[in-house]
Amino acid sequence: MTSRIEKFRFNVRTNLDTIVQFWKSFIQKHPMILRICTLFSWLSLIALVLSFIFVEESRKMYVQFLWSFYVIIQFWFLCRSKTLSWKKYTLFFLVGAWLIAPLTSMVVRFITFLFGGMESDIWSMSVLTPIAEEVIKLIPLGVYLFVSRRASSLSLTDFALIGAASGAGFQFFEETTRRIASGNHYGVTLFGGKVLNWDLFTLFPGYFEESFLPDKMTAGHSLLTAMIALGIGLALRYSHRFKRYTYLFPLFLLFWSIFDHAIWNASYNAPKWLEGFHDLLGSGYASKPVFLLMLCAALFIDYWELNRLRGKIPLLDGERTIHPFSELWNLIISACKDRQVFAYLLLFYRERRELAFTQLHGKKDAKELLPKLQASIQNYYAALTVISIIFLTVFLLVDWVNTYNGSEGCIACLFDMLQNWWDRLSGWEKGLIILGAFALSFPLLGFWSSVGMVSSGIGIAAGGHQTADVVRHPKKLLTPETAIAIGIDALMTRIPFGRALEKIGKRVSSKLKPFIKKILPDKKSNPGKHGSNPKSKSSHSKVTKGDFSGVKDINDFRSRIPGNATQLPWKKVPGGAAEGEKYRWTDSDGNVWNVRAHGIDPSAPAGSNASKGWIYRVEVKTPSGKWTMDSQGNFYKKNVFNPNSPHYDEAIANDSHIPFTG
Repeated sequence: MTSRIEKFRFNVRTNLDTIVQFWKSFIQKHPMILRICTLFSWLSLIALVLSFIFVEESRKMYVQFLWSFYVIIQFWFLCRSKTLSWKKYTLFFLVGAWLIAPLTSMVVRFITFLFGGMESDIWSMSVLTPIAEEVIKLIPLGVYLFVSRRASSLSLTDFALIGAASGAGFQFFEETTRRIASGNHYGVTLFGGKVLNWDLFTLFPGYFEESFLPDKMTAGHSLLTAMIALGIGLALRYSHRFKRYTYLFPLFLLFWSIFDHAIWNASYNAPKWLEGFHDLLGSGYASKPVFLLMLCAALFIDYWELNRLRGKIPLLDGERTIHPFSELWNLIISACKDRQVFAYLLLFYRERRELAFTQLHGKKDAKELLPKLQASIQNYYAALTVISIIFLTVFLLVDWVNTYNGSEGCIACLFDMLQNWWDRLSGWEKGLIILGAFALSFPLLGFWSSVGMVSSGIGIAAGGHQTADVVRHPKKLLTPETAIAIGIDALMTRIPFGRALEKIGKRVSSKLKPFIKKILPDKKSNPGKHGSNPKSKSSHSKVTKGDFSGVKDINDFRSRIPGNATQLPWKKVPGGAAEGEKYRWTDSDGNVWNVRAHGIDPSAPAGSNASKGWIYRVEVKTPSGKWTMDSQGNFYKKNVFNPNSPHYDEAIANDSHIPFTG
C-alpha cells in the first residue's frame, strides 16, 4: 500500500513538473500572454476603482479584504523562522478563498440534502458545519505536504502560516458573502450586540464574541486553522521520537477547534453538560494563548536547530548566534537606509533557514534542491558582503573624496543615479509621481508654476547622464557647438514638458526620414555627381549611431544608442547580473533592435565572456527572423545559439556576449 502511494505521488510530481516546464517555455515563446495579463490587471484595477464609486457591494468586499489581509500580515510578522515566500503564502490565502470555501459549502449542502434537512437546522449548523469547515480547511496543507518536494524541509512556523492563510482566505469569502447578503447590520444581533469583532489594535481580529455580557467566544478561522496546522508540524517533526502517539496532539487540537465552533453555532441550544465541558476548555478564550505558546515553542525549536548548523551555513559579519531579534533589527535598519540591502537581507535570511532545515530534516526529494539553494544563498551572501564593503569604503574615504576629488564627483554620481532610477520606473509609476508632485505643489505655487516645476524636475531626472557628463568633463563646454547644444538642452528642461516635446520630435523625425530620403537626393548615393567616393571619406573614422563594433565602455555604449531608442527597465534575475542597461528601437527599415549591456553574470559558465566582466549583446529582429551579432560584426540566426540545434556553435554563442574593449 505504501509503495502504491509513493508511486502515485511520484507520478503526480512528475506530471506537475512537466506542466510547469511546458507553461514556462510557452510563456517565453509567447511573451504577448504576459502583456495581455498585465493589460487585464490594469483594466481590472480601473474597474475596481470605478466599482467603489458606483457599486456598494464592492466597497463591502474591499473592507473585508483589508481586514483579512491585516490578519495574514500579523501572522507573517510573528512567524520569524519562516521559509515560505510571500507569493506562496498569499497563494494559500487565494486557495482558501476561491476553492476551499465553495467546496465546504457544497459538501455541507450535499450531506444536508441527503438526510432531508436544511442548512439552518441545529444539527447541520452545530455538528456538520464545524466538522466540514475545520477538516476541509486543512486540505491545502495536506496537498502541499503530499506533492511538494520541500514538504519535509519546512520550518515549524511554515505550518502555522499555511494554516493561517487558508483559514483567512476561507473567512474572507464567508464574511464577504454574509456582508453582501445581510445588508448594513452584519455582525450585530438584537440581544448579543456586536458579535463579529474586527479591531485594528487586536491580535488576530475576526473572532466571534457578544458585546453584551459575553460568556463564550470562538476564535477566527485563521487562528484555529493555524493552531491545528502547527500541531501537525510538531507531530511530523517528532514522529520519529514518539512514534504515532504524536498525532494525538493535532487530533486533540482539531477536536477542540470543532468543539469551540460547534458550541458557538449552537447558540445556547447545546446540552448543559456539553456547555460545562466547554467551560473546562476555556469557553473559547483559551485558543489564542495556547496558540501563542505553541508559536513561541516553535520559534525556539526552529532557531535552536538553526544554531546547531551555524558552522555549516553562512553568517553575516559579527553574527555569532542566529536569533530573530538581531534579524529583525538588521531588517529595520536596512529598510531605513537602503532598500536594496533590505531586499537582499530578506532573501538571505529566508534561504539560509531553508538551507538549514533541508540539511536537517529534508528527505531525498528535498535535498535534490540543495545545490540550487546553496548557489542562490551564496549569491545573496556575496552581494551583502560587497555592499557592506562599499559602505565601509565610502564611510572611511568620504573626507579623502571631499579633499582631493572635490564635490563634483559625488554630484555627477547623484545625477547618474537619478536618471537610472527614473529610467527603471514604468510609465504608470512615472505618471503617479508626476500627478502626486503636481497635487502637492499646486496649493502652494498655483497651476502654471506647478506645471513648470514638475516638468523641470522631469527634465532633470530624464537628463541625468548628460548633466553628470558635463560635471565630470567641464572642458566640453569650451567648444562653441557643445556649449550651444548644452544650452538648448537646458532650455528644453525649463520649458514645461520640454523633454516630452523632444521625444515626440525624435519619433516624428525617425518616421519621416524614409520619405525625405525618397524626395531629396542623397549625396552618398550619387558619388559621380558630387565628385566624391563615400568609401574614402574620413567620416567613417567616427562612430555613428547604431554601430556597435569595438565598444570601449558603458559610456561609449550609451553614445551609440539612437535618439529614438527607449530604455527598458533592467530586471534583476536572482543569480544573474546585478546591474545593466537595455534599449530598444525601430530603424528606418522597420527592423527592431534590442541591445543590452550588463556586468558579471554569476550564473554564466566558467571562462565565458559573461563571467569575466562587462559585456554587451546586439539583436536585430527582421522579417526573415532574429539575428545576433558577434564581436566581428557578423550576424547569425538563433539556431546557432540553440544547444539542441545541429547548427549550434558554442564559440559563436560565447562571442555574441561581446566584452568591452576599453
